[in-house]
Amino acid sequence: MTSPSGGGSRRKRPVLIPVIAVLLASGLGITALLGGLDQVPDPPPEQLGEGAILDQGQFRTQFVAARYVFTPAANEFAEDQRHLELEFKVTNLGDRTTYVGSPQQPGKETTSSVLFAGSILRTTPPIRTEAGGVGAVLTGDELRSTQLHPGVATPVVVRYELDEATEVPDRIVLDMGTFELMGRFPSKVEDWSLATKRVNGKDVAEVAARVTLPVQQGERS
Repeated sequence: MTSPSGGGSRRKRPVLIPVIAVLLASGLGITALLGGLDQVPDPPPEQLGEGAILDQGQFRTQFVAARYVFTPAANEFAEDQRHLELEFKVTNLGDRTTYVGSPQQPGKETTSSVLFAGSILRTTPPIRTEAGGVGAVLTGDELRSTQLHPGVATPVVVRYELDEATEVPDRIVLDMGTFELMGRFPSKVEDWSLATKRVNGKDVAEVAARVTLPVQQGERS
């Protein structure tokens, strides 16, 4: 018998397909155990209470109190005033002055807020008020400023004006977001923005903590 032309036996190629198949199968198995790439559950929001401190990226925030404040009318021509106030101690961890801002309004939540109070994503029960919430820096008994200077622990109040029909809850739960540095388009300059996640093809603000506060009762003369 004669050997095939070219001399000795033909060298066999390494067989890669079975190895790749094994690796893919292993990866798919792990994915299946985790419930699929799109089905891995997010960690639940942190559960916090009165006095707790939350690192919000741009801010370090302590939850001081929630209170209902009734202010009697000063005279027969004025009206009684009812407010729900949320008090915080906020430290601006950024490198420039920013502002308190306003909380999100029920049914009108947005991811575009870049100010502190915009990280109050929602409340339970919802606080529905025509004027919306107003945030400011507390100086004595007055709300005198809206600025948050870098590195300063600042008393902040977010105040909601309530109408006569609104019931005051015994406690209120705040869904709080956080901020992250994001590159602005097209400049690519980094700035703080609300942290978001993708839900059903849409970006929504991510709830980092759920804070439960008892509502104190008070009156101002």
